[in-house]
Amino acid sequence: MNDKLLLQKRISIPQQYINFLNFIHPDFEFVENLDNYDNPNPRGIIYIGSYSDKVIEKLNTITKKWIIVNNNHFDYDLTTSEGLLKHILPIHYTKLKNSKNNELVVYTKMNYGTLLDKIKQCLIANIDLSADDEITQSVYSLYTAILGTTDVLNYTYFNTVTKENVSRITSAVLTFLVKVQTKNIKSEQVYYSRLIMQSNKRYGKYIKSAVNQFVKSKANRMVALHQLLLTLNKAR
Repeated sequence: MNDKLLLQKRISIPQQYINFLNFIHPDFEFVENLDNYDNPNPRGIIYIGSYSDKVIEKLNTITKKWIIVNNNHFDYDLTTSEGLLKHILPIHYTKLKNSKNNELVVYTKMNYGTLLDKIKQCLIANIDLSADDEITQSVYSLYTAILGTTDVLNYTYFNTVTKENVSRITSAVLTFLVKVQTKNIKSEQVYYSRLIMQSNKRYGKYIKSAVNQFVKSKANRMVALHQLLLTLNKAR
């Protein structure tokens, strides 16, 4: 997850979804009054108090890692679905906006909370945004299933991967395997970091050879991906 996302920005966001900022920056603390603030070593501040021109100056004397929440004075408007996409997933936003089928409309019409959940999944798993719930949920189930029995993996695989979604799932799986191989848990959520480390312990040293076999495979994508996951599943 991008640890610089929204830093030193004034944000407008619906009050009921303000904890999303803590999802992005879990070490940041919500602060309402800077005059009484006495933490000498803050890891970051989400300021939710009254705003004036002196607030930014005061924050900068405390820490350079801050976000201001204010619905009247803001740089980024996150109160709409389009605003969320534009400022949280700018690359995805540009692709959607420039798509021939005007795919952006699908997401701007989506319930705000539903879209926010999808964005969280994109940030955690580093996968493309999808209107299909099965795509985002299936990658998580596959990551976990690799650590289970072969029967569990087979059941999960053949009930989630199809000819239509295999390319996107393959991309997500390969990204995950890179994180596992390098133990890259920087800025990841606790449970996701734990899964990465558990996976590394189980099959980390086998990833390179398994992926090489996958790349060289002449089988169709569904068969090749299944074989890749089976190889890792059987690794000890």
